[in-house]
Amino acid sequence: MLGGISFALCICTFTLPFIPRVAAENVLEKTTKPKESEKLKQSSENALEVGEIVFVIQSQSNSYHASKAEELKHSLLTQAAELSETLPPVLLLHQLDGHKGAWTVLPVIPEFSTSYGKNSSWIFFCEEDTKINLAKLLHTLERFNKSKDCFLGKALHDEDSTIIHHYAFAENPTVFKYPDFAAGWALSIPLVNKLASLLEDEPLKSDFTIDLKHEIALYIWQKGNGQELTPVPELCTVDINSPQAAHCATMFSSFLPHCGNLVKAEDVFVAIKTCKKLHKERIPVVKKTWEREASVFEYYSDHADSLVPTIDLGIPNVDRGHCGKTFAILERFFNNSASETPWLVIVDDDTLISGGIEFLICLLNQIFFFDSEPEKKTAVLYFLNAINMSKPIRKSLTLRVPARKKSHLCSFVRGGHISCVVKSGNIAIKNICIVKILHVKKLLGKL
Repeated sequence: MLGGISFALCICTFTLPFIPRVAAENVLEKTTKPKESEKLKQSSENALEVGEIVFVIQSQSNSYHASKAEELKHSLLTQAAELSETLPPVLLLHQLDGHKGAWTVLPVIPEFSTSYGKNSSWIFFCEEDTKINLAKLLHTLERFNKSKDCFLGKALHDEDSTIIHHYAFAENPTVFKYPDFAAGWALSIPLVNKLASLLEDEPLKSDFTIDLKHEIALYIWQKGNGQELTPVPELCTVDINSPQAAHCATMFSSFLPHCGNLVKAEDVFVAIKTCKKLHKERIPVVKKTWEREASVFEYYSDHADSLVPTIDLGIPNVDRGHCGKTFAILERFFNNSASETPWLVIVDDDTLISGGIEFLICLLNQIFFFDSEPEKKTAVLYFLNAINMSKPIRKSLTLRVPARKKSHLCSFVRGGHISCVVKSGNIAIKNICIVKILHVKKLLGKL
């Protein structure tokens, strides 16, 4: 309850471009062809049936994205039926019962080991928009020894050390490779079993995730005795219609769904959280970037500053936790009769919105356009694919925090993202969507 108003929560996360500076490995030039004798030996050792591959689609519960995952599952099973009588298991990550936080993958590795550790050879992970040529993928995996520890994917590396990767490998960040999830990535069953044993002996200590693909690769490297990602040129992110797709076993769809037009710019009220000590440092960056695109906005602070201007909410600034300021903004929004905008967007003063307010409105429209009954959403965590105004973006900067309370695990998003609240009818808050944005302090002063 908030000011006598009941509400339900829906959380949506979207990945956006470019931060940190990331480069993909060019492995085509580095790939050498094995000799014929080596080919024959590899063929006999690594012969693979399609039923030996367990496919895990990193899916999302939102109806649109769940349907995309089901389409991919149907495609995989249809292709498999043409190759073999034994169909592979195809799992949708959001459907794994009893695994809160399954989106972080590592918590479900022990279950994968228990269920598939004796009768499978590979776990292949992919996103719902990953396009897979199953025959080519089968031949690609046969190049690798399924009895060894293998970690395969399209390799990315940081061009510079970055805060979201905790400045890992700061002296030379290019040496550490991590997988592009959109291209798909694979773990051999021996490696899965090893990781499962490690996770059972020493459960995960960290309770929040910033960049999942980097952290999975780092965990495997740290706990797997330096196990590195092996770049695989056939795992691609080129468009399925691109000429470059001819050699690819996986591709990535750049289809942009229709966003609808139920939410307009004038429907969105933007509340920017700040504090006195940051007025001069951060607010000018917001004003020079996306503020001009907002139709209605206010700055909320612990100090009234007519030059910005800011509104003093009467809530003192604190170093950690800003719930008081957020709730004060919510109460002001719902109790202020002059505010007729249906959507409230709450952002931090160091939040940069890639694609601007127009992109944000597109995302809000998607919620209504693809969910026929958005008013019935309650306590749902969405893992939405990255959608920009022109194409999907695959560089993630997701910050979601699993919170433990007794046996309950609930995933939620930190306040550095955008909180979007809609009020309508008897249920004042139907949705809170935490939208992944470019939340990068490193950019401040460089725009």
